[in-house]
Amino acid sequence: MLDFGLAKATADVDSRSDGLVVPAGDSATRTGVVMGTAPYMSPEQANGEKVDKRTDIWAFGCVLYEMLTGGAAFAKTSGAETIGAVLCRDPVWDALPSEDRHP
Repeated sequence: MLDFGLAKATADVDSRSDGLVVPAGDSATRTGVVMGTAPYMSPEQANGEKVDKRTDIWAFGCVLYEMLTGGAAFAKTSGAETIGAVLCRDPVWDALPSEDRHP
């Protein structure tokens, strides 16, 4: 089982946080605040928008891409460049193994 580090509560919802529990004095995990590991962020996460289970599916796809190609789909030299790649570029699909390369 994979855990990408961001969880969304389903109870004790704070209305200020668009469905996320925000402890008193802690405003980090809410819409408009970018949190996560840049090479695995979904576009909506990178934009600071509301995220849901599809964000974990995106991250899983990034991990799968990395397992199949040996390199991250969007990783660049800095976090800002990586987020830019997530938002504006496609992965290099030709890096994926083709059927003729299987034994």
